[in-house]
Amino acid sequence: MTNSTTAKPDDKPGKNTALTVSVRTPAGITRALEVRSHDRVDKTITRAVTMFVDAGELAAGNYGLALVRDGVATDMADAGRLDDYDVVEGEELHLFNTDPQVDG
Repeated sequence: MTNSTTAKPDDKPGKNTALTVSVRTPAGITRALEVRSHDRVDKTITRAVTMFVDAGELAAGNYGLALVRDGVATDMADAGRLDDYDVVEGEELHLFNTDPQVDG
């Protein structure tokens, strides 16, 4: 007989926990953003871009997100989740423009 209070193997501590990360624009403006560890990267990008655009600190456009640890940036796949990248409290995330650069 199974006890309903018994944790399932995927019920690890910290699953889908709330955390605050730092998000930086390409211009170097940094703001704190509250996220959940199980949030998708594309949702995090949308929330961050909206936050910066609403504050007049970023132009609307298409952006990607990179996790920066020890000075090394790792691009994050839009369909991935923050916990796929082991994002923890205080992590540094950088927005980058994904639109092609136009000379002119």
